[in-house]
Amino acid sequence: MVFHPNVEKLRFDQESFDVVRNNIETEIKSFKENTESYSIMRMFENMDSKAPFSYRMIGYYEDFEKITPENLYTYYKDFIRNNIIDIYVIGDFDNNQMESLIEKNFKFYNLHTQINPYLEVPKIRRREQKIIETEELSQSKLAIGCRYEPLEEFDLKYTLTLYNLILGVSTNSKLFTVVREKNSLAYYIYSRLSKLDHILLIASGIEAGDFEKTVHLIKEQMEAMKKGNFSEGDMQKAITLFTSSLEQLEDNQYEILENYVSMQLLGIDTIEIRKEKIKEVTKEDLIKITKKIKIDTIYLLKGETKHEKN
Repeated sequence: MVFHPNVEKLRFDQESFDVVRNNIETEIKSFKENTESYSIMRMFENMDSKAPFSYRMIGYYEDFEKITPENLYTYYKDFIRNNIIDIYVIGDFDNNQMESLIEKNFKFYNLHTQINPYLEVPKIRRREQKIIETEELSQSKLAIGCRYEPLEEFDLKYTLTLYNLILGVSTNSKLFTVVREKNSLAYYIYSRLSKLDHILLIASGIEAGDFEKTVHLIKEQMEAMKKGNFSEGDMQKAITLFTSSLEQLEDNQYEILENYVSMQLLGIDTIEIRKEKIKEVTKEDLIKITKKIKIDTIYLLKGETKHEKN
């Protein structure tokens, strides 16, 4: 399948090509319908339109239209010849036999290339920007992009992770407790890290009229973290969540493979080391990095009904 795909006269089989093409076309055209993903993407595009994270993974229709069975096959051949390719295998098998099968069937160069997947730390915007775009929606979508200054390896791997867990990952988090439970402002709210891009994302579904109050409460919780207004209990709950999520990785074959890829490409530690290292993070460590995290872009996809427009 890899070296002898369904190709005739230097072009992919038209019928197979059309099936895949139609699926992707539908996905691109319906991207805007997933308003949560769309709002986050629009925030990224406004944050830095030239950064890799602002490029839509699904692609763009104007590029999609140019793809033919012929030029796709040309690209495929170049991809196989020139890209770095790693093979991961998981299952119940004899290691020596599997290694022999791979060597026999995959004629790749045996290259071990060390790459640095982390982007250079971008400059942090001096003053946050606020963008509001209006669509015909029943629910508004809020996306906040935060940058952080360069961090030491331990802080990047563990302190920042613990900060994110306390701030907005679970139902015990600061954002969920204050914004959703105490003030009933959000349909959902969470924070997420994109360490390759040096970004902390906060996303929420809200009513348009609650925009300013929601942003104020989010900033309030980030400021409270700076002042050390979180307990050892908060830290312990976050550590327990982190540990249990690592244990769940070992129950899923796909997650196990993803973990090995991350270990090789991103330099993350083994599961056992991560379980121990996260316990070394102190309250002082957390307070120190909070001062390095700054809001860059606040984006609202404002919901508006037809009646409101008229």
